[in-house]
Amino acid sequence: MSLTRERETLRSEISAFCKKLVLSQRAVTLCETEATPKQEEFLHRVLAEEMESRERSRRSRLMSRAGFPVYKTLDGYDRHGVKLPTSLLWSDLTEGTFIQGRRNLVLYGPVGTGNYRKNLVMERFSVEP
Repeated sequence: MSLTRERETLRSEISAFCKKLVLSQRAVTLCETEATPKQEEFLHRVLAEEMESRERSRRSRLMSRAGFPVYKTLDGYDRHGVKLPTSLLWSDLTEGTFIQGRRNLVLYGPVGTGNYRKNLVMERFSVEP
């Protein structure tokens, strides 16, 4: 009984992959009529890896289109003198979690303090997950 449920779950995931990859549902039909469990698992793995590959390509394409002048990180950034609001941690800035939380951040300060660099990092976080 559980083997049948597992195969049904696998087939529904294969069906979802086919829809996302804009393929016909013929693969699902063939799984039902001709495929062994190992063949279904293999097809599932192939489609899942194709989805991941397309997602990586999409992210790379978006990064290229964004046209960031230089790929910058906050590694080695001297944060001495940087004052953050009490509701914001440095990790929120370095990991971009404030973006997922839809919180605003205003960067200001004198010339040469790294505001532009922080801005480039934040722009990259808005494109990358």
